[in-house]
Amino acid sequence: MKQWWRGLQTREQWILITASLLLLLLGLHGLIWQPWQDARVQLEEEIAQRRDDLAWMQQAAARLPAGQRSGQTLRASGNLITMMNQLLVKARLRESMKQMKPVSEREVRLRFEKSSFDRLLRLLGEIERQGLSIRELRLLPGDESGRVNATLVVQRRA
Repeated sequence: MKQWWRGLQTREQWILITASLLLLLLGLHGLIWQPWQDARVQLEEEIAQRRDDLAWMQQAAARLPAGQRSGQTLRASGNLITMMNQLLVKARLRESMKQMKPVSEREVRLRFEKSSFDRLLRLLGEIERQGLSIRELRLLPGDESGRVNATLVVQRRA
């Protein structure tokens, strides 16, 4: 290899060195810089989307009647799944609930598809009034206006 290199003219050596540096820079750009920039832009877009979602949820929560945002808190008693079934029927969300699964003795996970956002907000308020707490809540906008897909984990308060 050294012999081959020494056999090249100085001008050819400089051309190879320059081309190698350019290839190295292009490789670094394509393998490191560009993916990093793409990920940064994607995260910024996700943050903006989540801020928009939060603002929308806060506006929707403000539209709820005052009696549904505050009220007397009752202590949860009885079977958690039975209680959640009763709350779902009361909130008219039983048909949009696709799964209810116990996570532990004190927690249950519910999954909703194409659920009315307003009814879901009322359910969340009722859950709080019954002395339960919402440990986890994920909301995704549905295909239709006013509809969401949601997953929530409800737990008994300690």
